[in-house]
Amino acid sequence: ATPEPTRNTINQWVAAQTGQRIKEVLPPGSVSGNTRFVVTNAVHFKAPWAQPFDAKLTQHAAFKVEGAAPVQVPTMYDERKVGWLKLPSGETLLELPFEGRQYALLVLMPAAGTSLADAVRALQGADLTEPLGSLKPQNCQLRIPKFKLTTSMASLKTPLEGMGVRQPFTDGADFSGLVGNKSDVKLDDVFHAASFEIDEAGGEASAATAAVAVSKSFAALVPECAIDRPFVFALLHKPTSATLFVGQVANPAQQ
Repeated sequence: ATPEPTRNTINQWVAAQTGQRIKEVLPPGSVSGNTRFVVTNAVHFKAPWAQPFDAKLTQHAAFKVEGAAPVQVPTMYDERKVGWLKLPSGETLLELPFEGRQYALLVLMPAAGTSLADAVRALQGADLTEPLGSLKPQNCQLRIPKFKLTTSMASLKTPLEGMGVRQPFTDGADFSGLVGNKSDVKLDDVFHAASFEIDEAGGEASAATAAVAVSKSFAALVPECAIDRPFVFALLHKPTSATLFVGQVANPAQQ
């Protein structure tokens, strides 16, 4: 009976559940007088690194951008042991644990000369966590850019239909399990929004809360582990190997 106040109530709930990171997931007009129900979920993750980066060591460094000149982006540095693996196919895998080591940031950097789009296509249906058993901690000069990704709300109806999820959007849909024995509803649309940020302190946290440590001098013979070209990342729940967020970074200078 009151579509707009209902839409606003749902968006306010999502904003509260995501620490105000996502303020609107339902666009104007997405709720109407014909709407029977709206199913909404929200996930919010915030955690410090198991080993925070020293903000004083962060400096601008070159990041290769496909089809353009390298860009200078704020890059975190540290000399530490990290899970680092160069796969036979040329990809580089990095794992950075969060505090408590229940969660970790997984970074997959395609082989040199392989475009990010080709790498993502090759990953379709693949298990990002499969090579993790081969990861071995090694001491290196770690270099990884800070990045913040914010996506506006987007309709998933067309992508879902392209993946074969068609019946829920038609008169053949059966939602009797939600609305009772007589199901006279169908799915109108699916909307999605996401944001992801890492900095010296951890995932989503602000740099102001970063642990401050004395500056370190890098040993000359320690090998470099650099994430310096487009990559795919995932937030991994270690005990179950579930990937909670998956994204790609083509240019850390852009959001």
